[in-house]
Amino acid sequence: MTKGFTMRTPVILLTALLTLSLTACGGAPTPESTFADPDPAPTETATPTPEPDPSTIVARVDVSTLSMVIVAADDSTIDELSVYDPAADVIAAFTDAFGAAPAVSDNGGGLETAPSRVYDWSGFSIIDYEGQTIMNTDFIVVIGAAVVGDVQISASGLKIGDPASSAVAAGAVATPFPDYLAIDSVPITGASVGESFEGLAIYTSLVVAGGSIDRIVAPSPNWGV
Repeated sequence: MTKGFTMRTPVILLTALLTLSLTACGGAPTPESTFADPDPAPTETATPTPEPDPSTIVARVDVSTLSMVIVAADDSTIDELSVYDPAADVIAAFTDAFGAAPAVSDNGGGLETAPSRVYDWSGFSIIDYEGQTIMNTDFIVVIGAAVVGDVQISASGLKIGDPASSAVAAGAVATPFPDYLAIDSVPITGASVGESFEGLAIYTSLVVAGGSIDRIVAPSPNWGV
């Protein structure tokens, strides 16, 4: 036996040759440690809510002796109504404007007033009389609040709660009745009211209580102002 060579030498050489062979081939395959993540779900983008058109939003109601104007948030006119329109048409228009039906009640009338049905939107009322009023209108408007919901209410630029001095500064004048002021006087003829009141007028009546405007009535008959 040659010195330095043993029976284990071929085994060692074989092991070395196998190691070199595996190394040359890139080694044994390594299993993957993780799986690829699935594609994430697409992100939903919220659609922004469009801003409402200002021309469709009721901002205020301007009342005068002969008309009621429903005004939009951009100051455009949504509707203009006359005190000589049928009460039913006016009630329908304000139901749309205020976005709610009115509370309805009946009034039996009195010595100088006919029975009526009252349509009230929390401080803005249409009083629909049986027959016509002395002004030949089907109804009158009574205001008892400065705001109905989000809608501002004014008459001749005045609103409930304004001081009487503001009404006088705006042109209101005294009437024969205590605590009543008249503004926006409109000349009439006898024929227009059904009776002989030539030279008189109808106007918007401002009822004053505690130094402030407490109620507004339009139109109101003028008995000598």
